[in-house]
Amino acid sequence: MSENKTVNTHVPEEVTEATATEQTVVEATATEQPVLTMEYVLGKIEEIANDTSHIHEAIDIISKIRSTGPGDVGTQEQTKAIADIVRCRETTNQRLIAFYEKLYDDLKSQN
Repeated sequence: MSENKTVNTHVPEEVTEATATEQTVVEATATEQPVLTMEYVLGKIEEIANDTSHIHEAIDIISKIRSTGPGDVGTQEQTKAIADIVRCRETTNQRLIAFYEKLYDDLKSQN
């Protein structure tokens, strides 16, 4: 019982042009390597330190969760899951900062 389906493969010209432009940007960005300087490393550490949006989003979500009463295990699990997401993100941030600190130390010893 195989059905014979026809798929429209026509892609509007403006879509292919946009995709080609995006591909060019991606290829150019992929080939560009950031210059590894102390300023670059410090800037990345500062970016990590200032990016607290995930914490604010989690707090906002948790503040909107309402319990349906005693024994509402689902609500407890939701808040635990959100807290766990934030904890994991903070662990990632700590590891990134440690990595950038190592790069900074390496650059400092080269100078």
